[in-house]
Amino acid sequence: MPRLRSLALILVAAFVFGVTAALLKGTDDSVRQVYGNMSAPWLMLAFLPARQARGILRGMAVGTIATMLGLAGFYLATGLISGLGDHGLLGDLRLEFTHNLYWFECGLISGPVLGALGVWSVRLRYAAPLAVAGLFLALEPAVVLPVTHLPAVNRAVLNWGVQPVVPFLLEALLGVALGVLGLMRLARIADASPASAPSQ
Repeated sequence: MPRLRSLALILVAAFVFGVTAALLKGTDDSVRQVYGNMSAPWLMLAFLPARQARGILRGMAVGTIATMLGLAGFYLATGLISGLGDHGLLGDLRLEFTHNLYWFECGLISGPVLGALGVWSVRLRYAAPLAVAGLFLALEPAVVLPVTHLPAVNRAVLNWGVQPVVPFLLEALLGVALGVLGLMRLARIADASPASAPSQ
């Protein structure tokens, strides 16, 4: 029961995360849009809750549900605060969800994969979330910045506008810092494991 309560709270938190992310992103064309569109936090949204699940299949399910709830909260809040024309509340929400169906489809892939990774990572204790978060945060700028500055590649892959460097540089620096902390913790786990103990 305690584990089920923890999972329920985590899934509620996933929905709240989506709502909060939408409100922080807003609807204006400011730097908030850049931070709001970053993918790394959304990948962690599937990874972290699944660490409470028992078994790979359950972890995949939890990761997928958390992703769907987060996206639902995000686009529900976005639909409420965006002016999409004279469609009424339900019409605005229908347009918002229909227009962004692609991200739900992506979540059906990323959710199970990262959920399974989350379950597997429990053996690494708290080192894994640090290392994985650091990896996601560091890799995103390494992909987004070059792609968006190459028009031909950008049209084929992301089709985004040219992204500002500073927000992604800050993301990369945070990712490197978390990755180093995670690797340090992994090294401590390896040093403390029975296999690394000196033979008598």
